Amino acid sequence: MNERMTEAQRDMAATWLVRRQAGPLSPADETAFRSWIAADSRHAEALGEAEALWRQLEEPGRRLAGRFAAVRPRRRGRLAALLRPLVALPALGAAVCTALALWVFAPTAIVDLAADAVTARGEIRDLALPDGSVLHLAADSAVGLDFGDGRRRVELRRGEAFFEIRPGLSAPFTVAAGDARIRVVGTRFNVGRFGEDAEVTVAEGVVEVAAGSATVRLTAGQQVAAENGALSAVRTVDPADASAWMHGRLVFHRQPLAHVVAALQRQGPGRILLSGDRLAQMRVSGTFPAGDPDGALAALSGSLGLGLSTVTPWVRILQDGGTDPGS
Repeated sequence: MNERMTEAQRDMAATWLVRRQAGPLSPADETAFRSWIAADSRHAEALGEAEALWRQLEEPGRRLAGRFAAVRPRRRGRLAALLRPLVALPALGAAVCTALALWVFAPTAIVDLAADAVTARGEIRDLALPDGSVLHLAADSAVGLDFGDGRRRVELRRGEAFFEIRPGLSAPFTVAAGDARIRVVGTRFNVGRFGEDAEVTVAEGVVEVAAGSATVRLTAGQQVAAENGALSAVRTVDPADASAWMHGRLVFHRQPLAHVVAALQRQGPGRILLSGDRLAQMRVSGTFPAGDPDGALAALSGSLGLGLSTVTPWVRILQDGGTDPGS
């Protein structure tokens, strides 16, 4: 069976896409790019996905760039404000800048089209659900709700959420988050989604989590991850750490760097990319203020000895030891 493409591989493909769009690669970078492509068959597949999305957005990007160049109304809206710093970059034309803007934001925008509730970067929302339960939705997250005909079902489409489930109802409350399926009666718990992987932490009550053919029951202070379609070992944790985002803090205990970066990315604009699977799986511990993602990213890169590059105002790359991505 072929292994599933990882988020780190998609990020690396996106990194190379942006760098190649910005201009010709140096001979060393071209060699590094070809070595990366040859290292794993999934790398070419990931690059193909990124290029396909770029092609879909390039012509709309050209049309939008042409409109912004021809007309300068008082209010340009969000996209125009974001484009302004990019248009000044000598390596990128207006059409490429606009396509890049669409590329950065389009994946989440597509997910959001089918969502019932969405939060912006840095925003937290409290939702009263039809059954009397309460859902706290973290920044840059999206959920789908299904409460018709006795159903009590939520799909965490991306991001993170804390649930306070109303007890005493006959119908079970279920949550889908990527590969994880969660079933509860009355409890309080946190769910974070990272691509198709998910992490569930129980603050109160009992939660049943399933992934693949495995099922576990968690009680207060326990956590499990659904990764690559399977469940991890159950861990004992402080549940307050998992929900610290509701109080303006991001707390990590030996979490994969990919998960940490995803949490930081939800707090501010643009994308943060990791140059490879090794970085994605690095274990990180720390506490950071949710309101300062740039400071947290700088602190992370310094403490881990990683390079931090800004390709455009929207794209930052964490890479090994300050070297170029792919080297």
